[in-house]
Amino acid sequence: MKVHSNRSTNSDLDAAITEATAGANAAPDVVFYFASSSFEPKTLSAAMARRFERSLVVGCSTTGEMLNGVRATGSLSVAAVESPGTSWAARAVPLQGATPAQLRSTVDALYAELGIDRTTFDVRKYFCLLLIDGLSLKQESFTAMAAAALDGIALVGGSAGDDLKFQETYVFLQGQALKDHAVLILCDPKDGFTVFKHQHFLRTTTSVVITAVDETGRRVLELDGINPADAYADALGVPRNELTEALVFVHPIILATEGDLFLRSVQKIHPDGTISFLSALEEGMVLDIAGHEDMVSALSKSVDEFLSIYGKPSFFVGFNCILRALEMSGAGVSAQVAESWRRLACDSIGFDTYGEQCNGLHINQTLVGVALH
Repeated sequence: MKVHSNRSTNSDLDAAITEATAGANAAPDVVFYFASSSFEPKTLSAAMARRFERSLVVGCSTTGEMLNGVRATGSLSVAAVESPGTSWAARAVPLQGATPAQLRSTVDALYAELGIDRTTFDVRKYFCLLLIDGLSLKQESFTAMAAAALDGIALVGGSAGDDLKFQETYVFLQGQALKDHAVLILCDPKDGFTVFKHQHFLRTTTSVVITAVDETGRRVLELDGINPADAYADALGVPRNELTEALVFVHPIILATEGDLFLRSVQKIHPDGTISFLSALEEGMVLDIAGHEDMVSALSKSVDEFLSIYGKPSFFVGFNCILRALEMSGAGVSAQVAESWRRLACDSIGFDTYGEQCNGLHINQTLVGVALH
C-alpha cells in the first residue's frame, strides 16, 4: 500500500487543491479528503473529482482536520491511497425517509460491486466506513439500520462538521456535496484490518436512570424520577449550583453494552434543569457516570497495546470527537496526542466530528477508526 498525504491551509480553493494533492498519482484507488467549511462545498467536491477523475473520491466538511497526527483548522487534508488487491465501493444515501429496506438494497449494491455473496461471506473480512451529516439528528437511527443491513460487517464512522458554526454540514462523493445524506464506503482489504477505539473515561459504580426524555430532541426531562440537573449533581456529589457544563464535560455518562463502553456527552444544561445530549437516549436506560483519565497517557497506553498485538499498520482513517480536540487544545497537549497518532500507523488521516459511529451506535468523546495492515 502506498499513501500520498498532504494538506494546505491556503484559503484559495484552487491553490489549496494544487498544494494538497501535489505529487499524488492521477488515479489512486481511493482518495479521502477532509476540509474546513471555509471552502465552498460544491465547488470543492467538483474540483476534487476532476483532479482524481478515475478514482473513488470521498470526504466531508469538518471542524478540524487530522493528517499524520497533526491537527489543523481551516485546511484541506488529503490522503490518496494506492492499494493493489484491495477493493472499494461507495454509495450516498439520503437520510430523509431512509428505511431498513432501502439500506439493505444499498448494501446489496455495494456487495454486488465487490463480488460479495451475502449468503456465504465471512463478516470478519470486510469493513464499512460511514460519513454522515453531523446536524441531521438522524445518526442513531441511520447507523442502526446500516449496521443491521451489513449483517455483522464492522461499521465505523464520523459525523461531518462545520467549524463549530452549527449551520450546515456536507458529505462528499464523486463530485457531489450533499446535505442530509450519508456515504457508506465498503472495503475488501487485501491484508486485513483492525478497528481501533479509544476513550479516556472509566466506568464508575454510580448510575442514573432515564425516566423521561424527548428522544427526537435528545433532551432528558427526568433522571431518577427528578429534575435531571438535580439528579446529575447528586450523582457527582456536588451542590446543584456547582453542576457546570465544564464539570459534566469530564464526567459524561456511559452506556455499557457487551463489555464495551459508549459515551453520551452533555450538549447543554438548560435553565430549567433539563439536559440536552449529543447522542440520543431512551426512557429506561441505565447509565453510569464516567470517571476521567489523562488523555495523553491513556491514548499512549492504548496505542502501545494495539501495536504490540497487531504491529504498525500501513494506513489509519480516524474519527475524533470535537470534544476531545477541544480538551487537548485547552490542556495544551496537542503535540503529545499527535505523537500517539503518528505511532499508530505509517500514514493516517481523520477529522474532528460532531459524533462518532461504531457498529450500530452513535457515540461521543471517542476516537474510533480503521487501521489497514
